[in-house]
Amino acid sequence: MDEARLAEYQNIADELGMGKAEVGAIPKQHPNFGQVILMPLHEVQGGHYAYIFYNAFMQREEGGKLKSGDEVFEASSGTAGYAFTRLALALGFKPTIIMPEGFPEQRKKPIRDVGGTLIEVSGNDIASVMNYMPIYAESHPNSWTPDHSRKPGLIRDSLRPLAEEIIAQVESLDYVVMAIGNGASIAGIAPPLKEVFPGVKIIGEEPLASGRVYEKMYPGKYKELFGIEPGSFEHQQYGTGSTADAQFPFLDMIVRRKVLDDVHLTMHPEEMHDFKLAVQDTSKGGLLRLEPMDGDNGPFGDMKALMNKGVSFYEGHQADLYRRNLSVGNSSAACYAVADLIAGRLENSDKTILFFTYDSWDRYPVNSFRQMANLMMES
Repeated sequence: MDEARLAEYQNIADELGMGKAEVGAIPKQHPNFGQVILMPLHEVQGGHYAYIFYNAFMQREEGGKLKSGDEVFEASSGTAGYAFTRLALALGFKPTIIMPEGFPEQRKKPIRDVGGTLIEVSGNDIASVMNYMPIYAESHPNSWTPDHSRKPGLIRDSLRPLAEEIIAQVESLDYVVMAIGNGASIAGIAPPLKEVFPGVKIIGEEPLASGRVYEKMYPGKYKELFGIEPGSFEHQQYGTGSTADAQFPFLDMIVRRKVLDDVHLTMHPEEMHDFKLAVQDTSKGGLLRLEPMDGDNGPFGDMKALMNKGVSFYEGHQADLYRRNLSVGNSSAACYAVADLIAGRLENSDKTILFFTYDSWDRYPVNSFRQMANLMMES
């Protein structure tokens, strides 16, 4: 790759804010609490996905297998698609994003706004998209995909620089709280952190409505606590790590290789009345359909009962981040709630707990709480 092309890559990296995020501290709520710090990835356009696709395009182009004008495609639930599209267009490629049609418009609009092509696949979860990917590839033989959610080598190489940014800014780390999602960000960022800070504990945040990685970590415990199998529900809060039935290699990898040390389940109070149970519909060939749960508090009981079982509610933490002019989404607030819980434990008074803010609040369906929080910021 010649110097002019390398300069193009560097310019787009600068434009997206790669390498510029600064670790910040959240003031302690009590002198005996641990110190919570945050890595503001939401300040990087495309978050950690910008690093992944930047590296993917560069490697492919340096290998002589990609050139300006080529067609590229990728699966996404939102933020990855935005990062992919921004980078591809800036570098002269022709991007297509494949997304479930049932996802909210807030996840699709940023991709369309920057000029990307969006294909919507029938379904409400990322599994439908992953199943469609090989079909699209076969019908578009001249188009290339990084297939980032299933490429361990790509994730390792792409996210190590991001881990090194954190290492350069902190003197010590005791806990790192990360949204699980498809497992890629943990698989890429956590190992370099553990190399430098051998005692650091990596804590995964997962929505209660999913619980799939929690089950991998603690077989049988989810049903013991909640009386149902993990993954029985439609996922309500987009952006907090639902994987549905999609098979991602990183989820098994981070558990099997002990990259992940613990999993905390989270929930937003607005979900309490919205859970729908997935049941077999024999009239439709055994396909799943969703039925509302009976009872005033849904399937899990009231908030106090869930908190006693270790579930973290992140409504208040979302409001706190808004008050700090951090207009971030569900996964960021959920990770903050878990980090705050860890910081409040007596044995962690001298510990440092890092969490990530991933993307902005406007990538999520607007609800009454966010409208309230937005007004709070303006007042």
